Amino acid sequence: MGIEHNIPKYYLYSFFGLLNFFGPIYILFFQAYSLSLTQIMLFMTVYGVVEIIFEVPTGVISDYMGRKKTMIVGAFFIFLEPLTIVVGHEYWHFIMAYVFLGIGSALLSGTDESIVYDSMIQMRKKRDYKKIYGTYIMFGQIGLIISALVGSYLFEINSKLPYAATAVALFIVVLITMTFVEPKRKMPSKKLYKHMRESIGALRNSRLAYLVTFSILISMGIVLSWFFVQPYYKLVGLRPEQFGVALAVGYIIAAIVARNAHKIEKRLGAKSLIAMPALIVIGYLLLSQFSFLLAFVFFYIISFAQGFSYPILNDYINSHIKSHNRATVLSMNSMIGNVVLAVVAPVMGYIADVYSVQATLLLIAVVTLLLSIALLPKIMKKKA
Repeated sequence: MGIEHNIPKYYLYSFFGLLNFFGPIYILFFQAYSLSLTQIMLFMTVYGVVEIIFEVPTGVISDYMGRKKTMIVGAFFIFLEPLTIVVGHEYWHFIMAYVFLGIGSALLSGTDESIVYDSMIQMRKKRDYKKIYGTYIMFGQIGLIISALVGSYLFEINSKLPYAATAVALFIVVLITMTFVEPKRKMPSKKLYKHMRESIGALRNSRLAYLVTFSILISMGIVLSWFFVQPYYKLVGLRPEQFGVALAVGYIIAAIVARNAHKIEKRLGAKSLIAMPALIVIGYLLLSQFSFLLAFVFFYIISFAQGFSYPILNDYINSHIKSHNRATVLSMNSMIGNVVLAVVAPVMGYIADVYSVQATLLLIAVVTLLLSIALLPKIMKKKA
């Protein structure tokens, strides 16, 4: 098969990779083991620290060894995460699961994007990347929709069944990665120190540095919502079996928006960058102030932000990186984000345990607003 078949495979990779049947219940699952939100958030610290350690080395491996081989190994480690939770029953077993997830994520981080972006360069269709990446996110959201609707019912049958089903889906991802075609590209310098110097130099580009910082801020606002959505559902009175449907609606919104993100960006122009944090701040502010039953719909504002932000920011960042060190630079970007997540996640979990979920949501809104006000003028100036 030719290089053009990497695109539909990328969509399947996204779909099966996000068939996370444990999504609607993972907080409930760990709370059933008498774990606090702080302890659950510490899983993200473990994940973040492991990914930080492996992030840049695996990006270098991807640039040197090749995208396809790196993806196969990474997908296998991701598969080990739900498998370990299925067979495990103690806290350290769950810790190991997140160690595997961290290693796998580090291997895939930047690599899966690079294989497609480089494929499109070879196909001379680079300008279509925002559309392709938006479709990629849409397929992932479809996977999330299906697994959200089914996961709650699997949990009712057996608490570990959602993780077992996810393990099956992720094994299919391993098989899909084996079918990718390695795109042609300029190989990095044989001198590793020179390659690293060039990659770090790329991040010193002030435009790219501001975009990376801004993307981490936006991602943090979106990712944190994933951890607090289930405690908030409980707060407003949703029953566990309703979690899946409520989440599915959010995934549908994100999927539709992601598929049309390039069109929305074309209409908004430079205001696209303002819209991203504005949506997140508004969503968190409303969630922090209201707790009636239907208040959970305010999470859908953040779902809209997710669908819009990821394909646009991803394209902005990739357009500033050269192919031969793309995976390394993207890995550095991911590493910085994981440093932030490893610190922020348990702190937010602790605040939620000591004070309240809504107090935490208000804090996220305020921090996002203040940092956006500081960053946006610099990015908009550079864009102009």
